[in-house]
Amino acid sequence: MITELFPISIYKAKVESNSDIQSLCMGWVEEEYEKNPTTFSAPWDNDIFTSYGKDVGFSWQDVLPLYVPNFEELAKEMNISGQVSVNSAWVNAYKTNQSHDLHDHLPCQFSAVHYLKYNPEVHTSTIFVNPYRQVSISSSPRHESFLMDQIPPMWHPQSTLEVEEGDILIFPSFFEHRVARQTSDELRVTISFNFNFM
Repeated sequence: MITELFPISIYKAKVESNSDIQSLCMGWVEEEYEKNPTTFSAPWDNDIFTSYGKDVGFSWQDVLPLYVPNFEELAKEMNISGQVSVNSAWVNAYKTNQSHDLHDHLPCQFSAVHYLKYNPEVHTSTIFVNPYRQVSISSSPRHESFLMDQIPPMWHPQSTLEVEEGDILIFPSFFEHRVARQTSDELRVTISFNFNFM
């Protein structure tokens, strides 16, 4: 019998207020993206539109409470007590050739990605990188198959979850992730935020 040790839990659910959040945010995102599609200024090699660290044309006080049902469900499923305190929130948007390098969101407890505008036919989901890759990949045994679904996840260098528009992923902030280069001029928009249970 195989027993998993030290798994990383990711919460995936629908944001019931997705259309309300779209109404609050998308007009601003579309207008600002057209003005300046690349706004990221950091030491990484990213081509991305982001509101990280910037003022936005909508109120986060109106947006963030709409995630409360997801916070409550996460706390219940993971047996966590305390009140959620959001440290930061921002919007990211991508079109053709735009991407986001490998990063984490430390020192927070949890991070979230809400797929506000997302078409699974042309967009790619967040890529999560195996935190044990330095040792697990270099010491991987030979497998009978090269198909990833037939190889135990501990040997995968990276992985994704299938998502749809309106989905939210919440994961530990230490979990490194990235966004692959997009291949469509259809706007891919996510809201991300970091939070702690206090």
